Amino acid sequence: MTAELTTALVGACALGAGFGFFGAVSPGPLQTIIVSETLANGAKSAWRAAFAPVCTDPFALALALFVVTNVSDGALACVAFAGAALLFRIAWAEFRTTEADFDFSRKPRRPFYLIVALNFLNPNLWIYSFTVNALNVSNFQRDAGWGVAAAYLATFFVTITVCNLGIVALVAGLKSFFNARWLVYVNRALSVFLAFVALKFVWQGVTTLGLV
Repeated sequence: MTAELTTALVGACALGAGFGFFGAVSPGPLQTIIVSETLANGAKSAWRAAFAPVCTDPFALALALFVVTNVSDGALACVAFAGAALLFRIAWAEFRTTEADFDFSRKPRRPFYLIVALNFLNPNLWIYSFTVNALNVSNFQRDAGWGVAAAYLATFFVTITVCNLGIVALVAGLKSFFNARWLVYVNRALSVFLAFVALKFVWQGVTTLGLV
């Protein structure tokens, strides 16, 4: 394995792990289900929700990759700019996260098919697939090959699943005195990471258009 390939592989795994971790800890429909299900019905019920991304994301990502790999440079630049705008928006929202964003109510046990359906129909899943994951996979495939792109995806899915399971275990263990303050600090730290990735997407859009 060459030094360039090793560097690309490490970078892909690091980025996949970063986005997987962010997807697991940031407030959203799936995390709401994971935490609320744990608080209401315990880990034996909530662990199922941790695997929802594995069931839903590949479909959205496959469609996104088809679109990204079959469009013009101008359209690809627009996708990059849209991804940057989305990430800047998310970064700002994460920086402004408060404990109230993690205030979950007790809910009845949900069947697994409903958990998957709720995540599959979540607009954020499709937006994220088109403007972040598809672009990253396309970039790694173009620059270093499908092996590195696959490593990015594998790391992303493993990380988000493991982190989701970790949240289930943590919430279950701290159920009697659950405090979401640590999630606030984690999200604010991640907002800085997202801002840097957004700047990278802006640079890609500018270079794709040949402006630099």
